[in-house]
Amino acid sequence: MRDIRAALLKEIVTASIWAAFGLGVLFATRPVWSQLLFAETGALTDQVAIRCLGL
Repeated sequence: MRDIRAALLKEIVTASIWAAFGLGVLFATRPVWSQLLFAETGALTDQVAIRCLGL
């Protein structure tokens, strides 16, 4: 019974780490994908210049 609980806890911890990573990536890239979805479509190079160069 302890082995099952330990394995389940390990899976839950692993899943929560991956979920946090996925949410972090989603949040970090929000300025680009929100512009692509909700605003006028600009060139991808313009989006990269805005984020990387701070223009």
